[in-house]
Amino acid sequence: MKKTSKLRKLAEGSKQALTLICYPPGEGQAAANISAMAAEQGLRMDRALAMRIARYTGLDRKLAAMEVEKLALYHDASAENPVTVDVRAFGQLSAETAEENVQALVNHVLGGKLRPLAAELAANRQMGVDAVRIIRAVQRQVTMLAALRAKVESGTSPGAVIRAAPSIFYKEKDMVEAQLIRWPPGRLAGLNGHLIDIEQKLMAVKAELGVVIMEEELTKIARAAARFS
Repeated sequence: MKKTSKLRKLAEGSKQALTLICYPPGEGQAAANISAMAAEQGLRMDRALAMRIARYTGLDRKLAAMEVEKLALYHDASAENPVTVDVRAFGQLSAETAEENVQALVNHVLGGKLRPLAAELAANRQMGVDAVRIIRAVQRQVTMLAALRAKVESGTSPGAVIRAAPSIFYKEKDMVEAQLIRWPPGRLAGLNGHLIDIEQKLMAVKAELGVVIMEEELTKIARAAARFS
């Protein structure tokens, strides 16, 4: 809740109410949770794969638990019979919902890739992927870029920052490095605020209109990113 929320002010001013500050887990915490769940089921999993599962499931703990359970069954793993996860197995087992993996779309937006973005938007519209989910995926990437960009501003080269980031899937490292160069801190901060506004706008309209708004806004962001190169 915002500080200006009437309900928040009422709760904080009452002796009969208890307020609790609670933040949703970030990608790092979600990956740690996934690694812990995997270990409980006898799976040895590197951090890069845990991060990939966290992104794939939209940081949803229940969905992540289901993916871990599928991997454990596939590998016939248990606490008594630990097994190292085959990354290819995750790709195969998650194929049934791979159409909702929006990471490619996110990379096209922040990389200023207008032509492939148009194709991804059309595909996601056809499959009915939730517009808010897509915006939140872009937000998570922007938050990650902001943290990485702070290291660049401290004097570390973009390439070195990316190489030292275990949370980035190895196939995406070049794309993320290009985004890191393209988006300086001021632009990232402005974009983050704009994405929050977009999400609030989407929550206030019907789903069909939300898709139109989302597509227009992401196309504008991609055009801006293309000019930054």
